[in-house]
Amino acid sequence: MEKPKNDLQYLSEGLEGRSSNPVAVLFDTLLHPDADFGYDYPSVLHWKLEQHHYIPHLVLGKGPPGGAWHNMEGSMLTISFGNWMELPGLKFKDWVSSKRR
Repeated sequence: MEKPKNDLQYLSEGLEGRSSNPVAVLFDTLLHPDADFGYDYPSVLHWKLEQHHYIPHLVLGKGPPGGAWHNMEGSMLTISFGNWMELPGLKFKDWVSSKRR
């Protein structure tokens, strides 16, 4: 894996957000530019699968991936914006429509 060209702590300086972790604020800023001001700008991050960096892993749990979301009623609401719940390559609205919620 390529090492970041800049120090993440340095890049996080001066950013404000809803976390006390400056690197988390940097990630949120890159993933959802100006979302705290109500904008829905596209992410400036680009995700790509690199098979040669694959790490075999196993996720253990008692239920299916997604946890509590599988047990929520279709009328249940979240206090987070839908796009804040997205995963790389999976838009929240696409997931919701696939579940017919």
